[in-house]
Amino acid sequence: MFSSFRSPDIFPPRQMAANRLIWLVLMVTAGLDMAIINFAQLQIVIAYAPVFIYIFAICAIISLCYRFVIQEKALFLFGETVAQTICASFVIMISILIGARANLPLADETLLRIDHFLGFDWYAHARWINEQPDWLNSFLRFCYQSYGMQAIILIPALFIRGHSDQGQRFVMTFYITGMITAVIATLIPAEAMYIHYNIDPSSFGHVEPAAALLHAPELMAMRNHTTNVLIYPGMGLVTFPSFHTTMAIILIYASIPLPLMRLWALPVNLGMILATPYHGGHYLIDLVAGFVIGFFGVWCAETILPPRSQASGLFLSQLGTEAEKLPSVPKQEN
Repeated sequence: MFSSFRSPDIFPPRQMAANRLIWLVLMVTAGLDMAIINFAQLQIVIAYAPVFIYIFAICAIISLCYRFVIQEKALFLFGETVAQTICASFVIMISILIGARANLPLADETLLRIDHFLGFDWYAHARWINEQPDWLNSFLRFCYQSYGMQAIILIPALFIRGHSDQGQRFVMTFYITGMITAVIATLIPAEAMYIHYNIDPSSFGHVEPAAALLHAPELMAMRNHTTNVLIYPGMGLVTFPSFHTTMAIILIYASIPLPLMRLWALPVNLGMILATPYHGGHYLIDLVAGFVIGFFGVWCAETILPPRSQASGLFLSQLGTEAEKLPSVPKQEN
């Protein structure tokens, strides 16, 4: 009954191999994290655990069903990509929390000196933000808090429009840059401006920073070992490099095949970058490092995955029509 909806075997072998590679690396990293957690006698608490488990289970069922029963690779990869994004988010956050427990010396003074060398005055930037019209400040605050929502919209949109390869690029870039960020944040930890320099967020005026001191309790608890509980999802603990900046690059890149999403992805993510120093307490060098990591992740995805192909994105109503266009292979007579 599903034969008229099956798409041809159009996915390049490298795309399927990349899917297996993503799962392999995710599982290896998760295994290393679990080994450290067991050795250090830590505990993981997943907030809203049933929700994450249900979503992951649904994606796994979709993936298995469309891979082995209905044999539709576009929907198979959709389930895989969503499940991989959930796993990558979990592995990245747990790795960041574990890294914070290393309690290496803070680098805030060095980061601020680099900012001064680059000619960036964080306080002047904060005052400039507060001088902007209310509508612009509301927009910048929305931009800063939007990357999770953007990812939720982006992945289904890519698959609905037939760009399964770009969806795979998104999750690969997200994982690579997230793990690089976790490693660097472990080696070069920082508290960010508001905490390290004891800045009152209300001292700049009427614009309340979106993050400011929110991550302070969790960061200090991890660094001082006053808790053995790793909470997922938790507050962002990374100052250097700026993962908001990295995500802005990834989201702009991933939205390239979608003309309508490009119209708002570019201004929203540029707004995210502009808002990051004030709303996240980041140094300018954090943003520079986030840029470099973001573009490196894009380069990795472009190198590992096969070149884009219009044929690799067939989906939904196109499937039966395109399958019928394929030349038939004559049966061999016995």
